[in-house]
Amino acid sequence: MYLRSNGRNGPELLEELKTAIEQHGLKERVQVTQCQCILGCTYGPRIDLSKRWSREKVLYGIIDGEVTISIRGRVKMSIIPAALLDLALDNLPEK
Repeated sequence: MYLRSNGRNGPELLEELKTAIEQHGLKERVQVTQCQCILGCTYGPRIDLSKRWSREKVLYGIIDGEVTISIRGRVKMSIIPAALLDLALDNLPEK
């Protein structure tokens, strides 16, 4: 059984994000990939957003605040927003 965010599980979030990126012509700027859970799914479906230009990683899940992830230790996590396209657009570098 999958945990859910805004009524969507991990595979559903992945497909919705891929579709939104493709429909808005962002495939050249945004890469959406699936990863397998490595002891991090305790906090529900998770989206790890890597800002390659700044080397910053932003984590989204079903809770807001600091959590402990076995491999990384304490990390800040934010709630996955309902509008996944906004998540991508808000984290793009300025052209």
